[in-house]
Amino acid sequence: MKALLPPYCRIMGYIILLASIFAPFVLAMFHLITDENLLLSKESFKLAMMLGLLMILAAYAKNENEETERIRIKAMRYAVFITAIYIFINMVVVLHKGEPSLIPSSTFLIFLAINAICQEFGIIKASIDKMFLNKKKCH
Repeated sequence: MKALLPPYCRIMGYIILLASIFAPFVLAMFHLITDENLLLSKESFKLAMMLGLLMILAAYAKNENEETERIRIKAMRYAVFITAIYIFINMVVVLHKGEPSLIPSSTFLIFLAINAICQEFGIIKASIDKMFLNKKKCH
């Protein structure tokens, strides 16, 4: 999977993600989120989180190469698998409790978050592996 966005979009994605995580708490402290606008606020921040995560996933890494593309694909596979497990467990819990209000409405957001975590972990792991491989060649 090739990256679509320039590298600076990765940093912007993190900024948007952090802002959309912490802004609801700040707005609630100043009583700007009320019962009347709670649903709109909640969905707006979910969309902002999705935008930030998509920017992180679709932006070029600092040292982009073929290995990074393989890491992206592997992260996507892991994210699909983990999200499927999450949905299955959640379905069992909903069926057990008998409350349809427990059905998750942010499965795509969870998928994007897991994908971003797997991708970042894979990129960091590859750079550390490369660093230790270079040290072994020197000795």
